[in-house]
Amino acid sequence: MNKFILKKINGLDDAVLQSIRLYDVDFYEYRNINIEQKKEYTINRIKNICSKENNIAFAVYRQGKPMAIWAIYKDDFDSDIFEINIYKIAYFIILEDNTSFWDGIISASLDHLAYQLHHNNKSSYFLIGLNTNLLRNPIIFNILVRKGFHYIHTLLTYQMQKNEFANLRLPHSSGFNIREAREEDVEKVMDLAKRSFKYSRLLLDPFLDKEKGKNLLAISAKNSILNGFVDIMYVAEVEKKIVGYYSGKKKMIKEFNLGFGEGVISAVDEEYRGLGIFKDLNTNLLGWFYRNTDFAELGTYIANTPVHKTWNNNGLSIVRGTHQLAFYISAEDKRYSDSKKESY
Repeated sequence: MNKFILKKINGLDDAVLQSIRLYDVDFYEYRNINIEQKKEYTINRIKNICSKENNIAFAVYRQGKPMAIWAIYKDDFDSDIFEINIYKIAYFIILEDNTSFWDGIISASLDHLAYQLHHNNKSSYFLIGLNTNLLRNPIIFNILVRKGFHYIHTLLTYQMQKNEFANLRLPHSSGFNIREAREEDVEKVMDLAKRSFKYSRLLLDPFLDKEKGKNLLAISAKNSILNGFVDIMYVAEVEKKIVGYYSGKKKMIKEFNLGFGEGVISAVDEEYRGLGIFKDLNTNLLGWFYRNTDFAELGTYIANTPVHKTWNNNGLSIVRGTHQLAFYISAEDKRYSDSKKESY
């Protein structure tokens, strides 16, 4: 049996981080961005995760050789609403090419997480996304499922480059009133958020309480308008009724010297679907990305075919798919006791 040593990391060891390879970096699909810039951005993000008190970061070693890196951040907003510890696995990077070690690496890592977290008497939930562009991820997917991860759904992400905007095929307006959200829209948008989502991780995941998930969607919509959770929200209005919304945000990535935009969340009232409301909202958001960013990404679940059709018709291209999986560690799990020994 292979012996794995788990080393807790503060500000990750630079030598380990420099071993990150091309396909491990963020935005690796973008050939117009220099690989060294992408690597610098990725390393800086991992270091930032490591610097926060409630986050988790460690490396897995075998015979002094680094085998894998984990960087996990706690989502305090989600944790407060669901009343459990919600963690997002931002990075799980396997540095070992020999696949025969991967099962052991993952087993040792999950045992480590469970042991570390059982002391706080609160259940913990972990979300991971596996990029479908990476050839190794089907193997990792299968191992994670064997270890107790639940497959939720697959997210498809499309991208838009600023210099491609003029060539997009954007439809003529369907005639709906599309405008920026205002403070007085909050209650209407919250109501729409609670009842309009079919494809949402918060509602599809069996580990999460659905009513709390709906509440999170509503509070997020409120915070998007009032508290700057997003940089823009467009609403669709029919006879003074809010029947749809779409939000986005932007940031400057200093390592690239480029502005990056993200489509955050959209919803259309079920009674008004199929009328072109999402198309109009989408056209406005793409225009906002064009004016405020250099490139942007928009995502939705693979089953949400009407949205895919809109983006395909626009001429946007798919940049990646992401399999989402979740792992749950119950506070009542007694397998991990103070007598359990670990090496650091």
